[in-house]
Amino acid sequence: GPDQFLIRASGGVGIGTNDPDVLLHMVGGTEAGLADGTGYMMLGGTSGTNMVFDSNEIQVRFLGSGSNLFLNPAGGDVSIRTTATGVPLTVGGGTEATLSDSTGYLTIGTDSSANIVMDSNEIQARSNGVAEELLLNPAGGSVAIGSTPIGSGVPLVVDGGTDAALPVGSGYVVIGDENGQNIVVDDNEIIARTFGDNAGDLFLNNGSGFIGILRSSTSHPIHVGTNSTNGNGAHLTAGGAWTNGSDRNTKENFHPLDSQWILERVAELPLSKWNYIGEADGVCHIGPMAQDFRAAFGLGHDERYITTIDADGVALAAIQGLYELVQEKNCEIDEFREQKDRETDELRSQISNLKSAIEALATRQAGAPR
Repeated sequence: GPDQFLIRASGGVGIGTNDPDVLLHMVGGTEAGLADGTGYMMLGGTSGTNMVFDSNEIQVRFLGSGSNLFLNPAGGDVSIRTTATGVPLTVGGGTEATLSDSTGYLTIGTDSSANIVMDSNEIQARSNGVAEELLLNPAGGSVAIGSTPIGSGVPLVVDGGTDAALPVGSGYVVIGDENGQNIVVDDNEIIARTFGDNAGDLFLNNGSGFIGILRSSTSHPIHVGTNSTNGNGAHLTAGGAWTNGSDRNTKENFHPLDSQWILERVAELPLSKWNYIGEADGVCHIGPMAQDFRAAFGLGHDERYITTIDADGVALAAIQGLYELVQEKNCEIDEFREQKDRETDELRSQISNLKSAIEALATRQAGAPR
């Protein structure tokens, strides 16, 4: 039969073959398994830990059981299908990760069941050609992308991006197709984009559910804050009416008002008809400029804005001032009427007396001899 061990003069060692193709060529072994006596080559003794090889497998075993396999435990990188190094493990020479078996650079799991396949920039969970859910730390722990620091208990930390903007390639996180509709997020901005560099519409809870801002629960479509530092619970009702927080317990520094003074300021306040820049043709509004309102009443925190509660308060105070003025005029009118009534009664009395005197005189003249 063929030689079981051959050292060829021209170079090459053959074990189980007399025609070695390379410096060391082994044939005739069995599949590497956990049982002693399997494989093509074994490093180590059968009474302890050993490593066994066959034509496409490497198995570490210990007394019939699998054991840990260490690659470069003392240092150095490991490369598969590439000579490039620089990180602990480099895998090259693969294909794009898809749902099909035998694609990708690295597969975790078996092709016949659930597995994860990776290529140079993709990670895909799959099972028998069908996409599966990809779970990251399902048993606990945080996930960091572009960042090594992990916040206390924060499930996902994303860092290292740029400001969210309309150009493709900006932001920290993109949800959707960058060439279609998508949402881009950075550390303090959310922008909806559509088809390249165009701004899109951003919908929040457009199916159902309310939106709470700076609060843990809400009973209104939009509900803001809980106290005087974050919104005082201002909200939009289901009917579409904006409702300001106005609880007496959230206010301080109360002062009486001179409603007549406010009425005079309202009368002097410039009012005009106008539209906001950018509004559609035909859309108009009536009201004062914020600068004039601030100069007249000194209300609010910025001369560029008018809060609805200030505008309402000024209107109510002016109405009270107008009511007081009307009441004052009514009193003057009542007094005038009373005076006129007295004068009228006096005139009527005088006329009556004069009439009686005339009648008496006429009677005397009628009875006098001619």
